Amino acid sequence: MTTSERQRRYQEAHPERIKAAQKKYRDSHHRDRTAYEKSHANELRTYRREYARKHPGLHLRRYNITEEDYDALLSQQGGVCAICGRPPEKRLSVDHNHVTDAVRGLLCMPCNRAIGLLGDSVEGLTRAIDYLITHG
Repeated sequence: MTTSERQRRYQEAHPERIKAAQKKYRDSHHRDRTAYEKSHANELRTYRREYARKHPGLHLRRYNITEEDYDALLSQQGGVCAICGRPPEKRLSVDHNHVTDAVRGLLCMPCNRAIGLLGDSVEGLTRAIDYLITHG
């Protein structure tokens, strides 16, 4: 009997033992990784920032746009945030529909966070506007 046959038979005979061992490994691995990330937070943050600087268009792949697409969209918006109209202090964020992944525009961090925290919903934004009108 080969090693792989023995392993297969063991796995078939002890499925609960296998699942428990896998869970124990995943739990300990995640805990170790989290502890490492916590103890090296500053180093990791510096590394990620430097990596992002060296590879400026890397994050755009997530939205299926190129650096040229980004620049064209920024030009269409007049080089400013699509919501507040202020020139960016940092690179503008790519705003997208979370259901369809369609790119909507480029936003500064505060505007991007604001609509995200309101659930990207017109209703949430309308309630916020009503609140400000009433209590402004």
